Amino acid sequence: MPCFCATNMMRLPAMAPKVSLSAVAPVPPQLAMLADLLGLEAMAASGPVAMRADMKMNAALPDMTGAAWMNATLGAPLPLSGGPVLSLVMRLAAAGMIFPLLDPKKLILQIKQAVASLMAETMQALAPFQAIPPMQLQNMTLAARLTLQLRAQGLCPMALARVDPSFSAALSLGDPGVRLQQAARFSASLQAQPLAMQPFALPPAKLNLAMSMAAFAPLASAPAAMGLPPVTEPDFMKMAVNMIKAVAALPMMALDALGLLDAAAKLDSIGVIHEAFGMDALTPAGVARVNAMLAYVASLRIALPNPATLLMSQLGDLPDLENVRLGAATAKAAAPVMSASMSMKPPTLAALPLLEAMAALNAVLSQLLGQSPLGACGSCQFKLPA
Repeated sequence: MPCFCATNMMRLPAMAPKVSLSAVAPVPPQLAMLADLLGLEAMAASGPVAMRADMKMNAALPDMTGAAWMNATLGAPLPLSGGPVLSLVMRLAAAGMIFPLLDPKKLILQIKQAVASLMAETMQALAPFQAIPPMQLQNMTLAARLTLQLRAQGLCPMALARVDPSFSAALSLGDPGVRLQQAARFSASLQAQPLAMQPFALPPAKLNLAMSMAAFAPLASAPAAMGLPPVTEPDFMKMAVNMIKAVAALPMMALDALGLLDAAAKLDSIGVIHEAFGMDALTPAGVARVNAMLAYVASLRIALPNPATLLMSQLGDLPDLENVRLGAATAKAAAPVMSASMSMKPPTLAALPLLEAMAALNAVLSQLLGQSPLGACGSCQFKLPA
């Protein structure tokens, strides 16, 4: 039966910070500006023939909002949420890949097992992470994400600051000084002669359509992972409603779902920090290296035109065009199900926030520990509540 295995949980405290994160220096704006600059440089180097993601999307999508597309394509003002039943199915998808949501008796037993192991093992292991000051962890995580973004663009700031060349060497990024000189020349040319960058191509209506359709993409694969038939099958709605009723019958569990989500978010940040700065990043020596890198980057003179920075932000928020197309095709195929979903009023799922929190925690721990902790386990014994 699934449990948060004690063997896995014993590894968590070793990953907790060994130093106060209040010692981490603020992230200078130059770090984000350098990432934007390299992104602009890459786009300029690709030449006028290459089409940006927003331009491709603009050419592929009709000029209408998601609601207008639903009305015009499906012949009815169907909800962008898919209606109450489909909306709950989507929210239950992550938990449905772990727990047998279609089998009420088995579901209740497995939830009890997971909760018992969570309270016995995981809550104690999570205590060091829950004590981390949120703002300080946010700063360290921002530095880590920008560092990973820069490495993906061919420049390691840790090697640039000469505090840790190992990442640059492992990824064969070359001489960071040469890469910085190239970026500096490009920055100077931007000031002398602004790059003829086309503005963001998607008007608000098309952007709304893209985001709305991309939200439907998971419906193409989530039902099968949960044991449900495809949304195009006649039995989908009946089985989905039975699943929702099974979850509605779960007993109330006195666990702090928001606390679990907060722990999951902090653990996710720890994973990003380790990926960017090494497993000793949260030790005194690791924080000293990060601070040295941040101080060096803060000394750089980087100037970017505001419109260019805004463009990079807009491009970064775009969904993948293939997901937009997949979502549109799925929404079109699921029109009858959405109509039925809109006419139903499903029961309240008191256990849903906890199920979502456990699924989120399991996903983060799976990445951090290299295996899913919430899986079949025969070595841990927990006395289940009656």
